[in-house]
Amino acid sequence: MPEALRDDMTAAEIHLKQDGIKEALFEIRFETPVMPEAVIGRLTDAAAWADFAPTRLPTADMPHQMRMMDANLRFTPSYELAKAGSELIRIGPNSLSYHRMAPYPGWTEHAPALKQVVETLFTTITALTPVRLGFRYVNALNGSDHKIGSAADLALKVAAGEGEGFVPTSFALNYRHQNQPGHIEQVQVATPDYVQQQAGQPEFSVLVDIDIFTPDFYLVNGADNVLAWIDTAHSLLKDNFFKLLPAATIEELRIK
Repeated sequence: MPEALRDDMTAAEIHLKQDGIKEALFEIRFETPVMPEAVIGRLTDAAAWADFAPTRLPTADMPHQMRMMDANLRFTPSYELAKAGSELIRIGPNSLSYHRMAPYPGWTEHAPALKQVVETLFTTITALTPVRLGFRYVNALNGSDHKIGSAADLALKVAAGEGEGFVPTSFALNYRHQNQPGHIEQVQVATPDYVQQQAGQPEFSVLVDIDIFTPDFYLVNGADNVLAWIDTAHSLLKDNFFKLLPAATIEELRIK
């Protein structure tokens, strides 16, 4: 946390007047003895998602054995369920992901939705072993809403040699660390010229993409344990995000 706020609050207690979250997503990859068609059929027909509209994705027609031989295709979704354009569930024979698109409703509403997703998966496909969990928020920051008009407004400097550090005007920076046994923290910070954007998307000054995921061979079994992992991942994600904002900016933007 920024030094000026350490004595007053933790990152989990900070809520911004205007967030920059473009997408919040959770993904679980798993192994299961259940037939691929049964996995997809049961999940797409789950009562919890009855008001989601299904779309068949291109990989749905790909032979399962071919998918299993290619690491890039093994966990690729085959179907997408969409609700009002703001919630997406993507389902594959060995994966499920939940995506909340902007506008983000806040953690008090998003957390119960995640709980429903996880519990629906584990009650629908009872024989599964998670092999990877991922929790990720993509933030697009700008000057008017977030007081981040350029990378120079971040609490971030790049040092080369013995210099004090500087802020490049154009860059893409990735870094990774691990403070918890089951959570790898990966942060990507990039200026717009390093980000591939779709037409019509709002302009931004800096993209901050924070991804928390499990190490290889780290097992998290059962819905309750997965939800506990998500709760820790959410705290780590907020810690990493607010480290990038100056204390004065947080003070100006937070709900008091």
